[in-house]
This record gives sequence, structure tokens and C-alpha cells, in this order.
Amino acid sequence: MKGYKAFEKGLVCRGKQYAENTVFEEDNAKICESGMHFCKRPLDVLKYYDPCDSNGNLNEFCEVEALDEALTDDNIKYCTKKLKVGAKIGIVGLIKAEVEY
Repeated sequence: MKGYKAFEKGLVCRGKQYAENTVFEEDNAKICESGMHFCKRPLDVLKYYDPCDSNGNLNEFCEVEALDEALTDDNIKYCTKKLKVGAKIGIVGLIKAEVEY
């Protein structure tokens, strides 16, 4: 399943370091508890991350792909044990992806 994920500056999410064009795996996936979270619709990520952090640094956005089962309880936020992080698309790319969506 294709989706979108937001990160703090440096591709960090909840203390975990990510990298572009890389596959990441975790042992468990449970909404809001474990696994790697993402949104199917591009602008839905803004419900969880603002475009900028509290210091004015731009947050980062990437297209992602769930390579394992994608779990959801609201059809907005999804969670998986295996996630491929694509290239950074920035806020402009996120908006463009929303228009295409």
C-alpha cells in the first residue's frame, strides 16, 4: 500500500532514524503503540505533524510503501511492520500528491 509519512528534520520519527530509499522493519505493529505509521492520503499527515516544528524548522515528508499488512482503525492512519521510505518530497510535493490523489 502506498502512503505518506512525516518526519522531524533529519528524517526522525518518534526517536527512530530513517533514511531515504530504505526498507525498515519492526517486530510488531499496533495502531498508536508500535510499528511504523503513515497515512494513505497525503495531507492527512498534517493531522499528526505540522509543516514546521516549534523552532521553525521545516518537517520532512516522504512517499512510503507498506511491504507488509497495513493495519488501521480509522482509514486515515495506518501501521505496518515493514515500510519502504522513498525520497523526500517536501511540503510542495505533499500538496502536489494531494492534488493527484
